[in-house]
Amino acid sequence: PRRSSTPARCRLHRPLDAMAAADSLRRRRVASDEAPPSRHPSTRHQSTTARPSKSVSTSKSKALTFARAFSVLVIARTASAVVNLVHDCDEAFNFWEPLHYLVHGHGLQTWEHSPEFALRSYLYLGLHWLVAKPIAMVAGDARGKRVTFVGVRVALGLASAASEAWLCREVARLDAFAGAMLTALLAWSAGMFAASTAFLPSSFAMYCITAAAAAALAGRHRTSCAACVVAVVWGWPFAGIAAIPLGLDALGHLGFRRTLLAILAT
Repeated sequence: PRRSSTPARCRLHRPLDAMAAADSLRRRRVASDEAPPSRHPSTRHQSTTARPSKSVSTSKSKALTFARAFSVLVIARTASAVVNLVHDCDEAFNFWEPLHYLVHGHGLQTWEHSPEFALRSYLYLGLHWLVAKPIAMVAGDARGKRVTFVGVRVALGLASAASEAWLCREVARLDAFAGAMLTALLAWSAGMFAASTAFLPSSFAMYCITAAAAAALAGRHRTSCAACVVAVVWGWPFAGIAAIPLGLDALGHLGFRRTLLAILAT
C-alpha cells in the first residue's frame, strides 16, 4: 500500500506545482509592468523632447527665405539684362535716347519729352541717370556706352529680383509650397524675363506694386501705400488701378485717417 500511495500523491501534487509556477510567472509579469521608470528620467525626457525641436529646426532650415529666393531670381534677371532684346520702340526712343542725352550730352528727343508738350517728366529718367552716369565715367569712352547699357539693365534686374523675392518670402510664410512654386514660376516666366529689365515706366511700376503686395502681406500697410504712390507718381499713372485693392486693404487695417496720412507723407 505504501508503494501505491506514493505515485498517487505525486500525481496529485503535479497539477498543484504547475498552478504555482503559472501563478509565480503571472506575478513576475505584473511586477515588471508596474516597475518604476529608469533611474534617469531626465534623460528620457530629453530624448523625447529633442525630437520635435530637431524637426522644427529642420523645417526652419528648409524654409524659403529672402536670400534663397533672391539667389534664384537674380540669375534669371541677370541673364535677361545680358541677352534680352529691346522689344518696344518707346523704350528705345522715349527713354534710352533721352538718358543718352543726359549722360553723354547728345541724343534724340521725342515730342513727349519736348518742353513744348511736356507729356513725360524727366524725374523717371533722373532716377536712372544716378546709375548710368557713374558707370559711364568709370568705363570711359571706348566701351562706356555698352557697359552703361548693360549696367542699367542689371540694376533694373536687381530691383525686380529684390521685389519678387520679398513677395515670395511673404507668400512662403503663409504656405511654404506656394512660396516655392511662386519662385519657380517667376524665375521661368517668359513675360517676367522680358519685363523685368525693360527700361519702361510700366516695369518700374511693376517693381513698386510687387513690393507693395509683399508689404501688405507682411502687415506693413504704410509701406504698401508708399510703394503704390511711388508707382503712380514716378512710374506709370495707370498702375493706380492695381493699387486699388492694396489701398482697400490698408483702409481695413489702418482706417481712413492713417491711410490718408501715409499717402500724403509719401
